[in-house]
Amino acid sequence: MNLDKDNMKKIAMLISFAILFSWVINNAAMFLFVLRYLFGLISPFVIGAGIAFVVNAPMKGIEKGISRISDHKGFGFLKKINRMLSIILTFVLIIVLILAVFLLIIPELGRTALTWIDNMQPVFERWQDKAIRLAKDYPDLEEQIRNIDINWTNLSQKAVGFLSAGAGSMVKSTVNVATTVVNTIVNVVLALIFAIYVLSQKEKLKRQFKKLLYAYGKKNRVNWILDVMRLSNRTFSNFVTGQFLEACILGGMFFVAMSIFGIPYAIVVSVVIVVTALIPMVGAFIGCIFGVILIAMVNPMKALWFVILFLILQQIEGNIIYPRVVGNSVGLPAIWVLVAITLGGNMMGVVGMILFIPLASVIYTILGKAVNDRVRKKGIKVE
Repeated sequence: MNLDKDNMKKIAMLISFAILFSWVINNAAMFLFVLRYLFGLISPFVIGAGIAFVVNAPMKGIEKGISRISDHKGFGFLKKINRMLSIILTFVLIIVLILAVFLLIIPELGRTALTWIDNMQPVFERWQDKAIRLAKDYPDLEEQIRNIDINWTNLSQKAVGFLSAGAGSMVKSTVNVATTVVNTIVNVVLALIFAIYVLSQKEKLKRQFKKLLYAYGKKNRVNWILDVMRLSNRTFSNFVTGQFLEACILGGMFFVAMSIFGIPYAIVVSVVIVVTALIPMVGAFIGCIFGVILIAMVNPMKALWFVILFLILQQIEGNIIYPRVVGNSVGLPAIWVLVAITLGGNMMGVVGMILFIPLASVIYTILGKAVNDRVRKKGIKVE
């Protein structure tokens, strides 16, 4: 081997890597501590980048709308403030949506809890009578069953005190808890500031990042990295946007259908389905189980009709709405979707189930292209 400058550099890098790897193996506990410490330092910026990524999708739509308005006479001034106005409107819209969900769902949950308590009283009394009849041969047990007494009025009052206060009490308690955790507040504020900066300067940051890669990397390798990043951005954006829109449409269909057929808890069940439907494949079924339990307490027959309605709407959603709304943007076969959900759920819970599908799609696309290129270069035709 010629010990020229390039080879010497490779040998030095190899020796450095071997030393570093050996140190990591021998000091695993310290290495993990350092990693946790470093992640704690950069976590506000990681969270901020995640917020910016999610907010960027609706912000682009708002920005395009303002741009169209600014083309009309008298609205030219909007061009100068388009970006900042888009950021403000997007964050306001998100906050309003979150508050609207809380204000709708919490009072409804309060009324639901009261209805449950009212319905449980006669059910409990029937069960108690049956238990007494079955325990006639055991006087001691019969007496204990008779002495079971639940103060339903007091229980209702407690439910009202806890739930009917609505979103205000929850927000207040959340704020009280948050004020005691100064570090969390600082991280959240930093994350939001960083997200706003990224959104306002995204084109400049993108250009600077490209310059950095081209300055220190080989052109072909940098082009490949940028292609992968573009594919990842497109796949994740399409998946998140499509999944959210599809969940909202499904929730809206449930609300309309349940209202038409007089199935109780239309608002609560629909909102729960919107939230759970964000989890691919299994989410809507979780919402269905919640709805069945809730409705069955009031009317078991209506719960059966709800299951039938759910199966019908799931067929419409799966065969018509999902392909049109989400389309083939993910481009992942069903078997690998199942694998991605299983792995993501085991490793990171619900967040992993959501993130691993677009991540698996990116890996699947890159690997598929690399395999096809290699097979084509070898001149092999696979049936």
